[in-house]
Amino acid sequence: MKALSLLQPWATMLVQRFKMFETRGWMPTRDTLSRGDWLAIHSARAWSIDQQLLCDAPYFREAFARLGDESLHLGTVIGFVQYGPAFIVGEDIETNDVSEQEIAFGDWSLNRRVWRFDDAYACRVPILTRGKQGIFNVDIDFEELLRNGHLIHVEDPAPLIVE
Repeated sequence: MKALSLLQPWATMLVQRFKMFETRGWMPTRDTLSRGDWLAIHSARAWSIDQQLLCDAPYFREAFARLGDESLHLGTVIGFVQYGPAFIVGEDIETNDVSEQEIAFGDWSLNRRVWRFDDAYACRVPILTRGKQGIFNVDIDFEELLRNGHLIHVEDPAPLIVE
């Protein structure tokens, strides 16, 4: 199965559906990832002071207040997301097309690539896995995990309220 490693807190925000879009400087090829494919989300081991401080920014702080402190796992697959359509900022999608919450969770600069994810499952127990840059393969059977009750379907949460 294909996987993508993200730094925390963005990995958790994506799997828990507080962010539906991932912004990148590149787009996956159709050979690598197609609409409807499931992608394992790996939370990178890196945990810098900047990442830690970001967790206290308004939208992140509100999300973690809902999730609890146990939600930040490092060096593990924490869930799976279903790849949807992809866009280019300024061509296919504009920043006024998305919420302030989404803007807070990504880099929406002109010409950035935007990947939308349409569904998500979180792992009941994170799966220790070595991450890599870009899209990479992991020896994980998503369907088996789903059949055996190891995954929790993540519903879209209510929008975060930040004052």
